[in-house]
Amino acid sequence: MKESENMAKTTISCPQCRQPVAADITRLFDVSQDPQAKQILLSGAYNLIQCPNCGYQGQAPTPIVYHDPDKELLLTFFPPELSVPVNQQEQMIGPMINKVMESLPMEKRKAYLFKPETMLTRQRLMERILEEDGITPEMLESQQKRLNFLQRLASTSPDARAEVIKQEEELVDEELLMILGRLIQSAAASGEEESTQVLAGLQQEILENTEYGQEILAQAKEQQAAIEALEKASKEGLTREKLLDLIIEAADSEIRLVTLVSMARGGLDYAFFQLLSERIQRASGEQQAKLTELRENLLEMTNEIDKAIKEQQGLASQLLDEILEQEDIEEAT
Repeated sequence: MKESENMAKTTISCPQCRQPVAADITRLFDVSQDPQAKQILLSGAYNLIQCPNCGYQGQAPTPIVYHDPDKELLLTFFPPELSVPVNQQEQMIGPMINKVMESLPMEKRKAYLFKPETMLTRQRLMERILEEDGITPEMLESQQKRLNFLQRLASTSPDARAEVIKQEEELVDEELLMILGRLIQSAAASGEEESTQVLAGLQQEILENTEYGQEILAQAKEQQAAIEALEKASKEGLTREKLLDLIIEAADSEIRLVTLVSMARGGLDYAFFQLLSERIQRASGEQQAKLTELRENLLEMTNEIDKAIKEQQGLASQLLDEILEQEDIEEAT
């Protein structure tokens, strides 16, 4: 946050003992002036105080104005615990709104600036900001439930974790594993080895003790089997005929089939599909129908892979063009 503009050294009353405390307080969070304002507000890492009298540590209750011109969002929040009459609230918040308007050129002073939205709680303030990013209160609640579950599980003794997992199995889904995966990555990136090991252990217990987890483990097993089969064939000398045999054997397992096609896309060329067509012609009845369906699936998979590669190449080419268009290439990079 830009200290000279929006942060001020002031004296406030401690929320706990009511004694005066000197603190750096930010009341205006304006994204147009500080791109980090939104992240700072959402993180809660602002207006933190430590009272030298009673030892209180936490967030100081202060009025807040949040402004994001790109989203045409102007929000105000006045902590109810301050017990300030509405007319006085307006007198305190008004100058901050005026400051927002004065910082904008005339062409950007739009109607939303004259109709600030009043948030009754700090939680609602956070939710309203996130709603503009497509994150609903329901999504936040869902995430919080899963975080609470992981916290509870981490504080449970190892011999009782299976029972806790069973009680909360409805929370075990793709979202939970994504959250847990991010926590593991964050801990590892921070060099927190103990936390990383604890979280990885929780992940394994969740996978082993839930129906959804068993499905994930089974998929991982199928994927590993496909990788090992392809590696073995490669060591022995991988030909189109051997690749076709591997793919036919994997036809009944979507995970195994997708893995093989993704890893061996280069081998699924015109000659490969000619071999497959010859197999179809020589087959009959149910086997012929099965191979025909396999060919259709393979064509669809390869088209999807090629489309994704083309999109990536297009993005890379666009980025290169943008860099080359800059007068100073070193500055652009």
